[in-house]
Amino acid sequence: MEGTSVAAAEDVLGNLSADVKILAAKGLNNRDWLGKSDPYCELFVGGVSRGQTEVRWNNLSPQWDKGSITIRGLRPGDEVEFKVWDDDRLLPGMSQERNRESLGSCKLPLPAAGEKKDEWLQVEGAAEEVGDGEPPHLHVAVEVRSDAATGPMTEPNADAKTIAKLAAEDVPGNLSVDVKILAAKGLKNRDWMGKSDPWRIVSCLLVA
Repeated sequence: MEGTSVAAAEDVLGNLSADVKILAAKGLNNRDWLGKSDPYCELFVGGVSRGQTEVRWNNLSPQWDKGSITIRGLRPGDEVEFKVWDDDRLLPGMSQERNRESLGSCKLPLPAAGEKKDEWLQVEGAAEEVGDGEPPHLHVAVEVRSDAATGPMTEPNADAKTIAKLAAEDVPGNLSVDVKILAAKGLKNRDWMGKSDPWRIVSCLLVA
């Protein structure tokens, strides 16, 4: 049973890490009525966002200098997906996710451990995303390393249960959060006499 627990933990986690740099784009489509698109690029693995660049305002060939985005727990065969967005927020405090338009996306298979890829990837999408002319491109650099030789998974005195426990604690999603609900204003009065007596429920959406 102990051997099975360790194998399962290693299979869930993966033992690869990647340092991803999103460096630049060129030939992006202009989706703004006034001026030019305001692009940023978001990084995904397995459909989960792992980070993004800063926004470059009014620029169809942006360069970004965020530095590396480090992703852990990867496995051979994983793909890194890059989605380019036009930020359409008009005022501070507006939701970025609700005020953006797609400028296309591209994918890169994860290099082998110890390898590095530095490439211009063709950005693909519908005509409204990438335009009708020369396709846009995204410049990325991905360097992969193996974590098998470091960390608790290889400590000589760690037994199988300890290894499985430590591995499970690193599985993405095993997080805790402190939530404070502080106040409300402008609530509707739903009482015939007096005023509403408000209380609250906190719900958590679990993503598989």
